[in-house]
Amino acid sequence: MEYEARKAPMTFRGSMLSTVRDHREQIAKFQNELSISSFSKLKEDKSSSSLDLPSETDDPIRRQILMGAASLDRTTQMVLSSTQVALETEAVGEEIINDLGSQRETLQRTRTRLAETEADLSRSRRILRRIYLGVIQNKICLIFLIIIQIVIIIFILYWKFLRKS
Repeated sequence: MEYEARKAPMTFRGSMLSTVRDHREQIAKFQNELSISSFSKLKEDKSSSSLDLPSETDDPIRRQILMGAASLDRTTQMVLSSTQVALETEAVGEEIINDLGSQRETLQRTRTRLAETEADLSRSRRILRRIYLGVIQNKICLIFLIIIQIVIIIFILYWKFLRKS
């Protein structure tokens, strides 16, 4: 059940793990009650089967054993709880590491695309610069041609009007 809870999606994982933890606590509680009742049953059986009166030294020892068993059960529960918390923390850490890995891959792809885009932009700048220089060259040629045409028109007018006089 715990294995299935760990493999469940994050939205259900927390509730499933807490349910598993609750079941474990109930099992430990029942085991503790069972051990206490078995000690009590053993004590009753011994006292009813023996003809002697129970010795007073056995009773404190039994109490101490029961207290030790209860303490052991509580310690076991604490260890199980700590183990569960550690497993949950490990699962969260693993998920974070996976997320960071995918984010790293995304960043690397983005960096590669950015470098490609930068190379494309520098090629585009060079092409635009060549086009700009070609436009300036064409303007200079047009201005030169216009000046030549104006000079020719002036020369023709001069030739036509001033030559007759």
